[in-house]
Amino acid sequence: MKSRNRCIFQLSRGAGCYSPTTNSPSSSGTTQLTSSPMIGSLKKYQPLADSRIRPFDEIPGPSGLLQLPYLGLLFQMKPFTKYSKHNMQQRVCSWTKTFGPICKQRLGREWYVFLTDPNDVEKVFRNDRKYPFRGALPLTKVYARRTRESPGLTALNNEEWFVLRKAAQRAILRQKAMNKYMPIISAVADDFVDKFRQEERIDNVLHHLMEFSTEGAGKLCFGVRLGCISKHDQTMQTKTMKHVETFLDCFGNQFYVMPWYKLFRSPFYQKYAKSADYLKSLTEKYIREHKERLQTGAAPELGPSLLSDLLADPQMSTADIQRTLMDVFVGGIDSTASNMTTLFYNLAKNTDKQDRLFEELERSVPKSGPIDDTVIADLHYLKACIKESLRLVFPVPVGTARSLDKDITLRGFHIPAYTNIVFCSGITCSDSTYFDEPEQYIPERWLRDHYKYAPIHSFAYIPFGHGPRKCIGQTFAETEIRVCTAKILRNFRLTLPEGAHEITYKDKTFRTPVTPVTLLLQER
Repeated sequence: MKSRNRCIFQLSRGAGCYSPTTNSPSSSGTTQLTSSPMIGSLKKYQPLADSRIRPFDEIPGPSGLLQLPYLGLLFQMKPFTKYSKHNMQQRVCSWTKTFGPICKQRLGREWYVFLTDPNDVEKVFRNDRKYPFRGALPLTKVYARRTRESPGLTALNNEEWFVLRKAAQRAILRQKAMNKYMPIISAVADDFVDKFRQEERIDNVLHHLMEFSTEGAGKLCFGVRLGCISKHDQTMQTKTMKHVETFLDCFGNQFYVMPWYKLFRSPFYQKYAKSADYLKSLTEKYIREHKERLQTGAAPELGPSLLSDLLADPQMSTADIQRTLMDVFVGGIDSTASNMTTLFYNLAKNTDKQDRLFEELERSVPKSGPIDDTVIADLHYLKACIKESLRLVFPVPVGTARSLDKDITLRGFHIPAYTNIVFCSGITCSDSTYFDEPEQYIPERWLRDHYKYAPIHSFAYIPFGHGPRKCIGQTFAETEIRVCTAKILRNFRLTLPEGAHEITYKDKTFRTPVTPVTLLLQER
């Protein structure tokens, strides 16, 4: 592991902020925003000479009009700069390169503090509330008010969140609870593999994997097959898939549009509400049908599902079940498909890693049929390949966030209670301070018995968050990715076509590939 003095930013004495020593943003021209004095600038923060605790206002960050609510962030995006609203991580990375491991910026009306040092991230988590708090997202808040319904797990807080989370966690987050779904996920993966028998390539990999993830999420959540896996020569986007995509696109863009939707039902809001209404009605439909089957004694024929587990919990109301199912269903589709697209691309690009993975899979994974949960648990190189892919392309834009109920001091700055604090894990995962050769795909760095292994700070890599509020769908997502990857690579060798381009990404709710990915198939 590289020592901390290898970082391109050196800590200034008594400052608590960074000043560039090499790869200076002002000299490279790649990260420094040149703005009109009328607007503001990203001029480097000037440290104070004393060691007193400095007030919140002195945390470095964009200045002048760039601090204005809403407009300040828009001035830092196209057409005023080279940065797109669809790649927020790139914008935040430019701030951290200019201002160091702590900086601040307004998103919407509220201030956000951005952290890249995992030691600071750990300190925030160690001071978290009894019920970890995430600030209410404005679009979700407006929709909940207009529909007069409580939001789901992602937007709830305090004890209401805890009660709902506890029931869902018992049903889906624990690995033992997930093991009963292994035959179901295996069957969906087998259908997906069969789609490409006798084929020489997969075009639009993301769209095909959306079919797999939607089918898998439907079976997990509702216990039914949605019929999303199309024939080999098709790429099908069902009505449900379209609404999931629209929902997540609007959700991810809520900070980058003027909030007219707070005042009236703007076109942006109407698009979001239409998809939210559809997904809500979909979950209500499956809940109603499942209750009818329970009355007739036909429900067990569907097999296990999150819906049946939640219905068996006397503390869960129908509204609670609907909110939980919608969160898990929607969140599990786009993120799983995007992460697998990146993983397959990395394995096709690094065929030596793929070949080593195949050797592991060949020993214990069948070409078709269910994969035993004990087998999945022992596929250590597969887990390493997935971890490394998530490190290279962090699954969410920038990282997760918290809001503490007490003041905290970070790097000599006073952070008032209820301030939004963002953990820039995607940036940390690309930092050579914490990961050797961060731009390279090296699964071996995660294997304790390999010479490439080096201890990694516990809070440098948290793709699913940390603590009681970590991603509720983590275990399902990991299981689905492991099973599908094992089945695909057990049956096909993947390569890239000549002249294949690097993947570019768009920030929605999750980081989503926008470059069409094609994979060449060689049946094993």
